[in-house]
Amino acid sequence: MAKSYRILVVDDEAVFRNNLLRMLNAKGYEAEGAASGEDALQAVSQGDFDVVLLDLKMPGMSGEDVLKGIRESGSDAEIIVLTGHVTLEGGVSLIQEGAFDYQVKPITQALLLDSIKLACEERELKRLLDSDAAQPLT
Repeated sequence: MAKSYRILVVDDEAVFRNNLLRMLNAKGYEAEGAASGEDALQAVSQGDFDVVLLDLKMPGMSGEDVLKGIRESGSDAEIIVLTGHVTLEGGVSLIQEGAFDYQVKPITQALLLDSIKLACEERELKRLLDSDAAQPLT
């Protein structure tokens, strides 16, 4: 991996969050954790993340509210929603709100890593397009 991407893992389940952090750091990502929606918004306000892995059902602030808060903050991180509570309507709504992907827990390591890789590629493409758009035409 040429560039080290920053990933924020937001999940109230400490074991799941810590397992993801260990796996992502071992794969060369710079991964940080947040145990709540409020912690996630604080982390996003203080750092530039490429990808956010976001649990949907958490005590207090819901994943949907966190997604909206991240978008309202101006962050352009790609957000992958992870949930064990699946509904088609919920998935469609989250994608319309700006989520990059919607995955069901439990999830295999391979599927999650593929989704993260695609999210990182999407982020790079957006950066390239933004930098090209800023170049004057000659």
